[in-house]
Amino acid sequence: MINPSLQVEASPIPHFRLFFEHSADPVAAYNPTLQYTYINPIGAGLLGLSANDILGKTHRELLEHYEDTSLLRYAVSQIEVTVQKVLATAASEVVIHEIPIHGSVHLYETTYTPILSTTGEVIQVFTLGRDITRHIVEKQDLQRGEEKYRNIVDNAVEGIYQTSIAGGFLMANPMMALILGYRSPAELLLGVQSISTQVYVDPNRRSEFVRLMEEQGIVRGFQSEVYRQDGNTIWISENAHVVSDDNGRLLYYEGTVEEIMVYKRAEKVRESVELLQIILNNIPQQIFWKDQNSVYLGCNKLFAEAVGVGNPAAIVGKTDNELPGATLEAVEATRLHDRHIIESDRAELRLLKTEDLEDGSQLWTEHNRIPIHDLTGTVIGILGTIEDITERKVAEETLQRSEAQLREQAHQLEESLHKLQQTQAQLVQTEKISGLGQMVAGVAHEVNNPVSFIYGNLSHATGYTDDLIALIRLYQKHYPTPVEEIQTEIEDIELDYLLEDLPKLLTSMKVGADRVREIMLSLRNFSRVDETQKKLADLHAGLDSTLLILQHRLKATDKRPSIQLIKEYDQLPFVTCYAGQLNQVFMNILSNAIDALEEALVNVHSQRTSITVIEQPEAPTIVIRTKQVPDRAIIRIMDNGPGMPEDVRQQLFQPFFTTKPVGKGTGLGLSISHQIVVERHGGTITCHSEPGQGTEFCIEIPLDPDIPIGTPDRI
Repeated sequence: MINPSLQVEASPIPHFRLFFEHSADPVAAYNPTLQYTYINPIGAGLLGLSANDILGKTHRELLEHYEDTSLLRYAVSQIEVTVQKVLATAASEVVIHEIPIHGSVHLYETTYTPILSTTGEVIQVFTLGRDITRHIVEKQDLQRGEEKYRNIVDNAVEGIYQTSIAGGFLMANPMMALILGYRSPAELLLGVQSISTQVYVDPNRRSEFVRLMEEQGIVRGFQSEVYRQDGNTIWISENAHVVSDDNGRLLYYEGTVEEIMVYKRAEKVRESVELLQIILNNIPQQIFWKDQNSVYLGCNKLFAEAVGVGNPAAIVGKTDNELPGATLEAVEATRLHDRHIIESDRAELRLLKTEDLEDGSQLWTEHNRIPIHDLTGTVIGILGTIEDITERKVAEETLQRSEAQLREQAHQLEESLHKLQQTQAQLVQTEKISGLGQMVAGVAHEVNNPVSFIYGNLSHATGYTDDLIALIRLYQKHYPTPVEEIQTEIEDIELDYLLEDLPKLLTSMKVGADRVREIMLSLRNFSRVDETQKKLADLHAGLDSTLLILQHRLKATDKRPSIQLIKEYDQLPFVTCYAGQLNQVFMNILSNAIDALEEALVNVHSQRTSITVIEQPEAPTIVIRTKQVPDRAIIRIMDNGPGMPEDVRQQLFQPFFTTKPVGKGTGLGLSISHQIVVERHGGTITCHSEPGQGTEFCIEIPLDPDIPIGTPDRI
C-alpha cells in the first residue's frame, strides 16, 4: 500500500518504477488536469493501448480508441469524480470500479492516494487497482452456500447447536430454541450463559458430556433432563462431536438435540407398571381386575397362587372358566355377579364369606368388588379384592367378649362411685344440717324463754301504764294548777309527749317480740332434720320460712339495690313430705339465685365506678310461682340473673360440681336437692337457663288425691 500523503518535489514514479513495472496489479498516476502521468504495463494492457498512447491524455480523450463506450463512460465518469475528490480533500479514497475487459466486466478495488508537494498542495493522484472479481464471485458463492446451509439448519426438525469449551452457546437453530422454550435463537444465546447450571437439571451432566468428548470426540444418545425457560423440565437426547482446527486444536462442540419426553414417559409408565406389580404382590390381599367381559387383565401374586396359575402374567386373557378347578356353577355365579356390578355401576364392599375347613375350623374372607371407570366415567371393568380375615374375626370376637366384661365392670364401678358420691354428699349435708338443726334448736330454746318472759309481761306493763296515765289525767283535771316545783318537773320531762309516746313504745315492743317468736318458729320448722316419716305440710309455709331466714340478703347494700321478691301463690293442698328436706331444697335454690344476682350486680357496680356512663341494668328480681296440676304441685323459682351456658346447666346436679370460687361452694347443694326431690319424694327438678336470660328451677312434688286444699297448722 502506498503512503496516502507522499510529499515529493516531483513524481515518485522513478523511485518505484521497477516495482510498478513488474506489479501484477494496474498502477497509474494523474495530474490535477486528470491527465495520465504514469501507467504500468498491466494497466496499459487492460486498456488495450500502449503507454505512449495513454500518457498525457485524459480518460475521455482515450474513448475515441473504442467502438462501444457505453460501459466505459460510467467507469470514466466514476474515476474522474474520485480523482477530483482526492485533489480537493487531499484524502485517500477506495472505490470499486466495473471495468469491461475483453467482453466481460471485471471488478477492480482501486485505492486513490494524494501526492503532496512540500507546501501541502496535491500535485498528483496515485492509483493502485486490484482485480477482485474472483473474490467477489467466491464470496457470493459462499454466501449462497451459507444461506442454503442456514435454511437447512433453520428448518431442521432437530435442535442444532454449537457450544464453546467454557459452556456457552455459540449458535443455535430455531428448533433448539423452541425445545428449550425460547422464542428465538438470539433470545437463547442471550439468556443462557452457563449450560451446566441453566440447562442441565443435574449440573454434573455437562462435566460428563465434556469428559466423553475428550475421550471419544463424539457422543451418541446422551440423555439428560433439562430446564425449559419457564422452569419446567423435559428429557432430551444429544448427538455431538468435537470441531478442531487444522492443528488439532479444539474449537467448539457441535451437535443435535431431540426431545424424548414421549419415550421417557413410556419408560416411566413401564417402570410404574413394574413397580405397581411389585407393590400389588406385596399387599397381603388377593387383588385382580377384569374387563367388561369378565376377562382377566391382571392380578397380584397372592391371587395367582390362590387360583392355581402361579404367575400373575399367566392369568391375563383368561376367564374364570379357564382357571384350574373351576366348576360350571361357580363360574356362572361369578359371571352374573360381575355383570350386575358393571350394569348397576355400584360397588359391593365388605361382603363376608365363610368356609368350613377340613380341620373343623372356619375360614373368614372379606370380598370387595368395585367398578372401574375410564376418564369419561364409563365402566370398563371390575377391580376385586379378597382378604383372609379369620384372625381378625377371632380377635374381634375375643375383644367383644372382653369389652362386654369391661363395660359391665365399668358400669358396676360407675354405679358404685355414684352411690358413694351420693352417700358422701348426703352424709356431709346431713351432718351439716344436723349440726345446724341442733344449734338452731338450742338458740331457739335459749331465746324463747326470755322472749316469752318479755312477751308475757308486756300485757301487764301495758295495763299498769294505762292506769298510771289515767291517774295523771285525773290529777290534771282536778288540780290544773300544780305547785311550781311540779310544774317545772312536768316541763322538764315533757309530760304531754311522754304520755303520748309511751303507749306507742309498748306497742312496738310487742310487735318486736312477735317478730322474734315468728323467727324462732321459722327456724324450728326449717331445721326439722330428725323427721323419719312424711307428714302433712304447707309448701307455702316452707317457702315463707326460708324467705324469712334469707330476708337480710334481699336488702340493699352499698354495692347493689335491694332484690325484689314477687310471690304468685296458687291454692295448694297439703303435701305429704319431709318438710325440713324440702325447706333445704328451697334454701339451696334461693341462695343460688341471690348469689347469681349479687355477682351480676357487683360486676355492674365495678363497671360503673370505672365508666362514666353505663346503661341502667334491669332491677334484680326473684319470682316464686306455685301451681297445682291434677296430680302434682309445681313450684317455679325464677331470677333475671346472668344465666348459664349449656355445658354448665347439664352438670348442675352432679355431686361436687360448682362454679363458685374455692371456699364459697361445695357443689353438694343441688346434688342433695335433686336426691331429696327425685328419690325421697318421687318428684322432678329441672333447670332452664341461657346466658343473659336468667335461670328457672321447676320442682314438681306428687300430691295425695285425698288431701283437700287448705293450709295446715304450722308445726
